[in-house]
Amino acid sequence: MISWPYAAKSSRASTGKTTAVIELVIAYGLIEAALWTEGAARTIWFWVAAAWIIGVNLYRYRSPREMGLGFAGIRRSLWILAAALVIAGVVLTLGRFAGSLHPLHMRAAVWSILLYVIWALEQQFILQSFFFLRLDLLVGSTWSVLVSALLFALAHLPNPVLTVATFAGALAFCELFRRYRNLWILAVAHAVLGLALAAAVPVEVHRNMRVGIGYLTFR
Repeated sequence: MISWPYAAKSSRASTGKTTAVIELVIAYGLIEAALWTEGAARTIWFWVAAAWIIGVNLYRYRSPREMGLGFAGIRRSLWILAAALVIAGVVLTLGRFAGSLHPLHMRAAVWSILLYVIWALEQQFILQSFFFLRLDLLVGSTWSVLVSALLFALAHLPNPVLTVATFAGALAFCELFRRYRNLWILAVAHAVLGLALAAAVPVEVHRNMRVGIGYLTFR
C-alpha cells in the first residue's frame, strides 16, 4: 500500500512533468509561429515567444548558476572557445580551397559581430536554460542532450546547411552545458562557428543564414 507522503510526492512530480511539457509545447509553437510568418505578425510572435520564455523562467525561479548565467565555470571551459576557433579555421580553410570563401556583408562590422554574439547568447539561453532544463526533468540529462539538439535543428528548417550544422553543434553545446553549466563561453563559441560558416558557404546556399519562411522567400 502506498503511503500518503509518497503518494503526494509522486503526484507533485507528475504535475511538474505535465507543466514542463505544456511550457515546452507552447514555447516551441510560439517560436515556429515567429519563424513562419512575416512582417508585423512575425514581430508580434517574436515578442510573445520572448515574453513567454523569459516570463516562465522567472516564474519557475532557477538560480543563475543552474541556468548557466554564473561565472564559476568559465575558466574550466575556456578550451571550448579555443576548440571553436580551431574548427572555424578549418571551415574557413575549406571554404577557401573550395572557392566559396567570401567577405561577410555587414555594416559597422564590429557592432554587427557584437549583435551576433548577443543573438547567439539568446539562442543558447533558449536551448539550454529553457528547453534542456525542462527536458532533463522529463527524460533525464543524457536524452535531453539528444532531444534538445533535435528540436533546435528542426527549428532551422528548411535551411539544409543550418539544419545539419545546428544539430551537430547543439549536440556538442548541450553536452558541454550539462558538464560546465556556462552560457557565456558557449555563446561566443556559437558566434565564432556561425560567422565562419556564413563566410565559407556561398550566400545562395545558406541564403544569409535564414530559416523558416525567410529561407523560402530569400531573393
